[in-house]
Amino acid sequence: MPDGLCDDIYAQIQLCTTNIASIWAVGGDNIEEFAEEAGYPVGGDFPVKYYVIEMPYDNAKRASNRTDSSGIRFYISNELRQHDLGYLSFCTYANPAALAIPPRVDRFSID
Repeated sequence: MPDGLCDDIYAQIQLCTTNIASIWAVGGDNIEEFAEEAGYPVGGDFPVKYYVIEMPYDNAKRASNRTDSSGIRFYISNELRQHDLGYLSFCTYANPAALAIPPRVDRFSID
């Protein structure tokens, strides 16, 4: 890929990534399953038409013997679920428009 192509694309879709579907980090469980009566809406009248997969890698020592076995599966169905899934985020990294609660405060009011 040409230099910067991924960065340019990411800058254009950065605000689209604010609807988090799944999060995993080192030390987390390998499998995340959701209740059958819940799902992520996509398409139709729902404003999200696609999802973006973001996978940061950390190989600071540049080890050549590393193998990536990560992956994700999404199953699409025409049957609507009783409940929509979603995440509530209190940080600015996952969502630049999200609420950032200052550290070490006893109380934080929102008007």
